[in-house]
Amino acid sequence: WEEQVYNELSKEEIEKRKKEILLGMNTDKQAEFEQKDAIRKKAKEQTKNQAENLEEAQNKGKITTKEEKVKKLAEKTDGFSGADIEAVVKEAIETAFVQNRSALTTEKLLDVVQNTHPLKEVMKHKIKEYEDKFKDLKIKAAS
Repeated sequence: WEEQVYNELSKEEIEKRKKEILLGMNTDKQAEFEQKDAIRKKAKEQTKNQAENLEEAQNKGKITTKEEKVKKLAEKTDGFSGADIEAVVKEAIETAFVQNRSALTTEKLLDVVQNTHPLKEVMKHKIKEYEDKFKDLKIKAAS
Protein backbone atom coordinates (compact mmCIF):
# COMPACT_ATOMS: atom_id res chain seq x y z
CA TRP A 1 0.00 0.00 0.00
CA GLU A 2 2.79 2.42 0.95
CA GLU A 3 4.62 1.65 -2.26
CA GLN A 4 1.51 2.29 -4.32
CA VAL A 5 0.96 5.70 -2.64
CA TYR A 6 4.62 6.48 -3.01
CA ASN A 7 4.57 5.67 -6.72
CA GLU A 8 1.46 7.77 -7.32
CA LEU A 9 2.89 10.90 -5.69
CA SER A 10 5.17 13.22 -7.54
CA LYS A 11 8.68 13.83 -6.31
CA GLU A 12 7.64 17.30 -5.25
CA GLU A 13 4.75 15.97 -3.17
CA ILE A 14 7.03 13.37 -1.58
CA GLU A 15 9.56 16.04 -0.64
CA LYS A 16 6.77 18.24 0.67
CA ARG A 17 5.43 15.43 2.89
CA LYS A 18 8.95 14.59 4.13
CA LYS A 19 9.41 18.23 5.15
CA GLU A 20 6.03 18.24 6.87
CA ILE A 21 6.95 15.10 8.77
CA LEU A 22 10.38 16.49 9.72
CA LEU A 23 8.89 19.82 10.71
CA GLY A 24 6.30 18.02 12.79
CA MET A 25 9.05 16.04 14.48
CA ASN A 26 11.06 19.20 15.05
CA THR A 27 8.01 20.95 16.46
CA ASP A 28 7.44 18.01 18.81
CA LYS A 29 11.12 18.04 19.81
CA GLN A 30 11.01 21.81 20.28
CA ALA A 31 7.92 21.54 22.47
CA GLU A 32 9.55 18.74 24.48
CA PHE A 33 12.72 20.80 24.87
CA GLU A 34 10.75 23.87 25.97
CA GLN A 35 8.81 21.79 28.47
CA LYS A 36 11.99 20.30 29.93
CA ASP A 37 13.62 23.73 29.97
CA ALA A 38 10.64 25.16 31.87
CA ILE A 39 10.88 22.31 34.38
CA ARG A 40 14.63 22.94 34.80
CA LYS A 41 14.06 26.66 35.34
CA LYS A 42 11.33 25.99 37.91
CA ALA A 43 13.52 23.47 39.75
CA LYS A 44 16.44 25.92 39.72
CA GLU A 45 14.22 28.68 41.12
CA GLN A 46 12.86 26.36 43.83
CA THR A 47 16.40 25.30 44.75
CA LYS A 48 17.47 28.95 44.93
CA ASN A 49 14.47 29.79 47.13
CA GLN A 50 15.16 26.80 49.39
CA ALA A 51 18.81 27.83 49.72
CA GLU A 52 17.79 31.40 50.60
CA ASN A 53 15.26 30.14 53.16
CA LEU A 54 17.84 27.79 54.67
CA GLU A 55 20.43 30.55 54.87
CA GLU A 56 17.89 32.88 56.45
CA ALA A 57 16.93 30.22 59.02
CA GLN A 58 20.56 29.49 59.81
CA ASN A 59 21.38 33.16 60.24
CA LYS A 60 18.46 33.89 62.60
CA GLY A 61 20.39 33.03 65.73
CA LYS A 62 23.83 33.83 64.36
CA ILE A 63 26.05 36.63 65.43
CA THR A 64 26.73 38.98 62.53
CA THR A 65 29.27 41.70 63.30
CA LYS A 66 32.82 41.31 64.53
CA GLU A 67 31.99 43.31 67.63
CA GLU A 68 29.06 41.01 68.44
CA LYS A 69 31.27 37.97 67.92
CA VAL A 70 33.98 39.28 70.24
CA LYS A 71 31.36 40.30 72.83
CA LYS A 72 29.71 36.86 72.72
CA LEU A 73 33.08 35.07 73.03
CA ALA A 74 34.05 37.34 75.95
CA GLU A 75 30.75 36.67 77.72
CA LYS A 76 30.98 32.91 77.26
CA THR A 77 34.62 32.74 78.39
CA ASP A 78 34.18 34.90 81.48
CA GLY A 79 36.21 33.26 84.23
CA PHE A 80 38.45 31.39 81.78
CA SER A 81 42.19 31.71 82.22
CA GLY A 82 44.58 32.30 79.33
CA ALA A 83 45.35 28.56 79.38
CA ASP A 84 41.62 27.76 79.21
CA ILE A 85 41.17 29.99 76.18
CA GLU A 86 44.25 28.51 74.53
CA ALA A 87 42.84 25.02 75.07
CA VAL A 88 39.50 26.08 73.53
CA VAL A 89 41.21 27.48 70.43
CA LYS A 90 43.42 24.39 70.02
CA GLU A 91 40.46 22.04 70.35
CA ALA A 92 38.41 24.07 67.86
CA ILE A 93 41.32 23.98 65.38
CA GLU A 94 41.70 20.22 65.82
CA THR A 95 37.96 19.72 65.32
CA ALA A 96 37.99 21.84 62.15
CA PHE A 97 40.95 19.82 60.85
CA VAL A 98 39.27 16.48 61.58
CA GLN A 99 36.06 17.69 59.89
CA ASN A 100 38.14 18.86 56.89
CA ARG A 101 37.04 22.48 57.20
CA SER A 102 39.37 25.30 56.30
CA ALA A 103 37.79 27.98 58.47
CA LEU A 104 37.47 28.34 62.21
CA THR A 105 34.19 30.10 62.96
CA THR A 106 32.92 31.89 66.03
CA GLU A 107 30.10 29.36 66.26
CA LYS A 108 32.59 26.47 66.40
CA LEU A 109 34.59 28.26 69.08
CA LEU A 110 31.39 28.77 71.07
CA ASP A 111 30.54 25.07 70.69
CA VAL A 112 33.90 24.17 72.21
CA VAL A 113 33.52 26.81 74.96
CA GLN A 114 30.15 25.32 75.87
CA ASN A 115 31.80 21.93 76.46
CA THR A 116 34.82 23.30 78.32
CA HIS A 117 35.05 23.76 82.07
CA PRO A 118 37.60 26.40 83.11
CA LEU A 119 40.36 25.56 85.56
CA LYS A 120 38.72 27.99 87.99
CA GLU A 121 35.72 25.64 88.09
CA VAL A 122 37.56 22.32 87.87
CA MET A 123 40.10 23.17 90.55
CA LYS A 124 37.95 25.42 92.74
CA HIS A 125 38.74 23.53 95.97
CA LYS A 126 42.48 23.71 95.38
CA ILE A 127 42.23 27.40 94.43
CA LYS A 128 40.25 28.11 97.60
CA GLU A 129 42.90 26.27 99.61
CA TYR A 130 45.68 28.44 98.17
CA GLU A 131 43.66 31.65 98.58
CA ASP A 132 43.19 30.82 102.27
CA LYS A 133 46.93 30.08 102.68
CA PHE A 134 47.85 33.39 101.06
CA LYS A 135 45.45 35.22 103.38
CA ASP A 136 46.99 33.57 106.43
CA LEU A 137 50.51 34.40 105.23
CA LYS A 138 49.41 37.95 104.43
CA ILE A 139 51.05 37.73 101.03
CA LYS A 140 50.16 40.60 98.79
CA ALA A 141 48.76 39.71 95.39
CA ALA A 142 51.01 40.43 92.42
CA SER A 143 50.06 43.49 90.45
